[in-house]
Amino acid sequence: MAENGGRRRRLVMVPSPLQGHMTPMLQLATYLHSQNFSITIAHSDFNPPDSSNHPHLTFLPLPSNTSGTDISAGFTNFFKTLNNNCKTHLHNHLIQIINAQNNSSDKESVVVIHENLTFFAGTVACDLGLPAILLRGSSAAFFPAFNIIPKLHQDGNFPPPDSLLQEIVPGLYPFRYKDLPFLGRPIDQTLEMVNMLTPKTTLSAFIWNTIEFLEESALTQIRNEYKVPVFTIGPLHKIVTTCSTSFLEEDTSCISWLDKQAPKSVVYVSLGSLANLDEKVAIEVAWGLVNSNQPFLWVVRPGSVRGFEWIEFLPEGLADEMKGRGLIVKWAPQKSVLAHNTVGGFWSHCGWNSTLESVSEGVPMLCQPFDVDQLLNARYLTDVWKMGFEVVVERGEIEGAIKRLLVGEEGEEMRQRAMQMQEKVKVAVSDGDRKMYLKRTGIYISRLFIPHSQFYGKIEANGSFLKKRCSKKVVEEIKVQVVSWITNGGTTLDLCWESWLICLYDVITVGRALYVHLQAPHWLYRALTITSGLINEQKESLNKESIVIFHDNLTFFAGSVADELGLPSIVLRGSSAVFFPAVNIIPQLHQEGRFPPQDSLLQEVVPELNPFRYKDLPFTRRPIHKTFELLTMLIAKTPPSAFIWNTIEYLEQPILTQIRQQYQAPVFTIGPLHKIVTTRSTSFLEEDTSCISWLDKRAPKSVIYVSLGSLAKLDEKVAIEMACGLVNSDQPFVWVVRPGSVRGFEWIEFLPEGLADEMKGRGLIVKWAPQKSVLAHNAVGGFWSHCGWNSTMEGVSEGVPMLCQPFDVDQLLNARYLTDVWKMGFEVVVERREIEGVIKRVLVDKEGEEMRQRAIEIQEKVKVAASVGGSSYNSLKDLVAFILSF
Repeated sequence: MAENGGRRRRLVMVPSPLQGHMTPMLQLATYLHSQNFSITIAHSDFNPPDSSNHPHLTFLPLPSNTSGTDISAGFTNFFKTLNNNCKTHLHNHLIQIINAQNNSSDKESVVVIHENLTFFAGTVACDLGLPAILLRGSSAAFFPAFNIIPKLHQDGNFPPPDSLLQEIVPGLYPFRYKDLPFLGRPIDQTLEMVNMLTPKTTLSAFIWNTIEFLEESALTQIRNEYKVPVFTIGPLHKIVTTCSTSFLEEDTSCISWLDKQAPKSVVYVSLGSLANLDEKVAIEVAWGLVNSNQPFLWVVRPGSVRGFEWIEFLPEGLADEMKGRGLIVKWAPQKSVLAHNTVGGFWSHCGWNSTLESVSEGVPMLCQPFDVDQLLNARYLTDVWKMGFEVVVERGEIEGAIKRLLVGEEGEEMRQRAMQMQEKVKVAVSDGDRKMYLKRTGIYISRLFIPHSQFYGKIEANGSFLKKRCSKKVVEEIKVQVVSWITNGGTTLDLCWESWLICLYDVITVGRALYVHLQAPHWLYRALTITSGLINEQKESLNKESIVIFHDNLTFFAGSVADELGLPSIVLRGSSAVFFPAVNIIPQLHQEGRFPPQDSLLQEVVPELNPFRYKDLPFTRRPIHKTFELLTMLIAKTPPSAFIWNTIEYLEQPILTQIRQQYQAPVFTIGPLHKIVTTRSTSFLEEDTSCISWLDKRAPKSVIYVSLGSLAKLDEKVAIEMACGLVNSDQPFVWVVRPGSVRGFEWIEFLPEGLADEMKGRGLIVKWAPQKSVLAHNAVGGFWSHCGWNSTMEGVSEGVPMLCQPFDVDQLLNARYLTDVWKMGFEVVVERREIEGVIKRVLVDKEGEEMRQRAIEIQEKVKVAASVGGSSYNSLKDLVAFILSF
């Protein structure tokens, strides 16, 4: 390869000054030099590589005028400046090479290899008529995901509305809208970046640091769109061994520390060269590592915890705990660490280099992605290759995730899959012409078959139930299979010890209309048809296993399937128990002329539902024909084998007694599920955990927390009244304003300028909050809620008095419980003076203190119910015995 037709090849390789980009470029340069190419590394003077580590290469510094710049503070502007300033210098250098060639008998052909962040090199090559090859250090999937953003924006789907976050992006399977890059950035900055980085000149070829079998679908898509060669040459770090390419000094002493640990016992934690953590997050990581009782190697880059030079953020007691459990270093020789026999798991930001290095060593991963391609890579790891878990950064969740990975059966299965991947990587590296493809595995037959609704409250309840149901102890006896729609399909997989997914691609064609508009009988018929066939197929292949169908009330087609096939079915209801008789009585009330209720009846108690009034009944605000269409679907034609309620005997005893008398089927009350079992977040929206550190600075019981759930929409006038009421109350507040939740606005642009300034001084507005953590915080003294059942249970469980602003469905019934039965809530009238007054009543006045005492009394009863020997605990044990009786 040294010569071709008498001409040698000089490669001018132009890396970007980021660690994850510089590394593959230098690895490729080392390999190409071994093939007798002459190599010049034309690099900016920002983060220059150490030329002494690569004596075989020629280095050309390019003045960039970016010294001392913080990339994270302005990524787009940084690379605009770098490309503008480096362009002329590279152009002049190439002109010198070309002129020298013209005067020399030793002819060289010049080829420019650059990457997407040094796009100036492609422009220079084009201007001079030189071939240009693009090396991409990211996953191949990032390229089409990045390029599709302008079209999605034009179609109104980027930034995606909340309803799309869990849905698959058309043409990008298996990636969801929530996996797309740059979701957290302002859209104008994102579009500017896409425009800047989209190639403007014709490329001669693409090079990807990836493997065919890992990304076959994305690579096929790229080849179909771009009619130039695509070379997949990864993983480069396994093909060529280079000297260190790290910008930071590696602490090799950690290898001797690893030598003293047991095989596969250590979790290695490194979040890359750019990520920065808040102090509170870093402390949660530390506690999670300590509490896992597993040895750990934690890379904490100097300055990576905001406001600290290194590990001074660790409280003294915690620092002492950590010394006895693990090792903290400033930077590690990562490839050597991952190849070490004692490393059993890698907690990573899922940068592509880190992902490939872990896959290559067969090490399963804990995924904490931040931005760019990291979210796509995490989706690969958790849902495609199935060799990783997502990490929720809360000490209890971290502790559980580490134990799942290192000592649980699920982790062992994941380790086996990771080792299989490792073998495929070895084959790909040893035989470059051989293509490896992942084979689709069959569906595992299970005893619990659980279709769930696609909506947040339902997934919250089902997810918590499944996590408890699928605990390590129980999974040996009962296997679980989850049936989910493609819309939110990935969510439930994260909640079980052992679960499998069937994506009903065709089922969700009508979208979310069932819950919002209640006009989707054909959607449900399609679901019934597909699911019946799927279960029938599995039933035919069973020998000794029995099937029990679990479903919620919105996936009632599963009950019909069970009835048709003679299978037991159990209904898990995520609403309050009272919602069930309230819905079932509507046909009788309508027949007697009491529904829809006349104005004169609204304040009266429904005799059959004391203490609930006619105004508390669900669906009173809907047209009667739509209500009856819904009731026809939701009222079961055949009784289930049992009911499960996410409630507590103490809270709803009269209603539960009524249900038991009417239905001769067991009723299991196993709530509050979120207190019985801690699951990772089931939220469709990204939780802004920064609000916790904000709460840490507030006085006890002084803050009003405002969140109206995942579906409610407000008119602009209502939202402004809420804002004024919050400001005028003179109490600190955390207000969750979902993007798009105020009609006609993307987020908080509805706030007049003066009011917006007032709010900044009084409280905090976030797009979504980690609600359970917020309600458990000592600073929160009241919860202004839509009174959805999950929110109600979470407020009750933490002893937080509530301000009630119900909208529909069971929310009006739940609000009545809070205000008149449990007496731990006030109704909110959405007018600024009323809001101001009611906030003061709950946070400042004596009446609020009395309410707080009642809330704490109820909280104690909830704790008893969920503890060993309590009503919910015993009911859950009875449920297990009931399932095993089939």
